[in-house]
Amino acid sequence: MADSATEEYKIQVISGRYIRSSILVDYVESRKDEFGAQWKLKLARDNRISFTALRHLTKDELDKLQEESQSARTPNQGLFVD
Repeated sequence: MADSATEEYKIQVISGRYIRSSILVDYVESRKDEFGAQWKLKLARDNRISFTALRHLTKDELDKLQEESQSARTPNQGLFVD
């Protein structure tokens, strides 16, 4: 395993998707060994998510998170709300 001092965190900007922050947090927390213990999530007013972790989320992961978020969505919710 890599030393935490040598681990490089990457920033991924996610936009144009409906992803509930709680669903994203649960997903990443359950995979801390992949994303790193110091991962971060920042929500912007322009419906963008800035995600910092050891690796980016894949398109398949983003699709899955969006699908889960949409199934939990109520009719009046906008993008990225919890």
